[in-house]
Amino acid sequence: MRKTWMLWLLLGLLVLSLAGCAPAEQAVQIEVQVSPQPPAVGPAHLQIQLLDSGGHPLAAEKVSLEAAMSGPEMPPVKALARPAGDGRYEAPFRWSMPGQWTLTVAAVLSGGQTVTRQVNLDVAPADNQSAANRVLVPNHGAAIHLESPPDGAVFAAGQVVPVRVSVENFTLGEDGNHWHVYVDGQPQRMIMGNILTAELPDLPPGEHTISVYLSNGEHADLAEGDSVRIEIAEPAAGGN
Repeated sequence: MRKTWMLWLLLGLLVLSLAGCAPAEQAVQIEVQVSPQPPAVGPAHLQIQLLDSGGHPLAAEKVSLEAAMSGPEMPPVKALARPAGDGRYEAPFRWSMPGQWTLTVAAVLSGGQTVTRQVNLDVAPADNQSAANRVLVPNHGAAIHLESPPDGAVFAAGQVVPVRVSVENFTLGEDGNHWHVYVDGQPQRMIMGNILTAELPDLPPGEHTISVYLSNGEHADLAEGDSVRIEIAEPAAGGN
C-alpha cells in the first residue's frame, strides 16, 4: 500500500514538473508591407517582417497568407511566403478585384506557436483596367445571360441591385471557370464556384450599364457577354 502511494506521488510530481517546463508563448510583432501603394488591381508584392519582443528578427517554420473579400461569392486567395533572411518573408500576389480586402498573415514558429495578424486594405481599380482593354477569348458556344436586373429597371437610392445570371455550355467551378460583373465598364465582382448570383450595393444615382462575362481559369473573359441598363434614382428631397 505504501509503495502504491509513493508511486502515485512520484507520478504527480513528474506531471507537475513537465507542465512547468512547457515553453511560454512569446510575444511576436508582425509587420506587413504591401507594394505598390496604394494597392490596386493587378500584381503586388507582400513583405512580412517577424520580430521578437526585443525587436530582433525572428525566424518561422512557415508564413502563410490569406486574403478575402466580403461576400459569399468570393473565396479567399491563399499563398505561402518564402524566407528572405533576417526574419523577412516575401510573396508575389495579385489583387483580382477592387474593394475591401482583409489580409491575414499566419506565422508558425519553431516551437509550434502560431501568431497571426489581420490587415484591412482598400484595393483600387487598376488605371488601365476596364471592359474595353481586358484579355478576351472566343466563346466557342458558351453563353451567359443576365436574368436580373431587367433592362430599364429603376432602383431607389441606396438599394442593393441583385444580379442573377444563367449559363450555357460552360461549367462554372470547373478548372477555375467563373464570371465577372462590370459596372460602366469597370470590374466590380468576381464570382467563383457554381454561384449564379451577386449583389451590387452603393451604386451612385444615375444611369448605369451592368455587364457580365464568363471567364476561364486564367481570368481571360469570353468575348461575348450580356448587359443591361438600369437607373438609380436620386435621393428624395430632404431625405437622409
